[in-house]
Amino acid sequence: MGMDVYGKNPVINPKSIKPPQINYVEASDEERKSYFDASGKYESENPGIYFRANVWSWRPIHSLICKFCDEHLEETGKILIEEPVLISMGMNEGSGAEEEWQCKELAKRFDKWMEHNVNGVSSSVALASTPEGMVVSALGGGETPSYSTNDEHLKEFVRFLENCGGFEVW
Repeated sequence: MGMDVYGKNPVINPKSIKPPQINYVEASDEERKSYFDASGKYESENPGIYFRANVWSWRPIHSLICKFCDEHLEETGKILIEEPVLISMGMNEGSGAEEEWQCKELAKRFDKWMEHNVNGVSSSVALASTPEGMVVSALGGGETPSYSTNDEHLKEFVRFLENCGGFEVW
């Protein structure tokens, strides 16, 4: 399980070629492999299209986003991302930063944070459930094992933020 983060208005490299969709049912194994290779190349040439993170790496990224939003509010008196959106970003509901400026601000704060933190990030997340019984994670500490991600994944997320033009977490 993980989070699929899609850019809302990604910067597209005009020299990259988006592969045409294939019919997965009728395609041969070789055609599928070729399609996935071409799709991977297209995504790497256009880092604002898609960012993937398993749940273990998304939790600390999400925690940093929340931290940076708090810092932005303290420093400027302005909300970077509304709290209900921040909470929803942890639950694959399609929420995220709507505007390019929000993503650029987050990227700037991630870069600054990484200047002083060179070993990735980890966090513990308390588990909670909704009244319907769905398990969700609360923001903040808890009894669960640490979640972590490395510097390279954080740098990949920063590249995504710099090129996505807004994003949705699914």
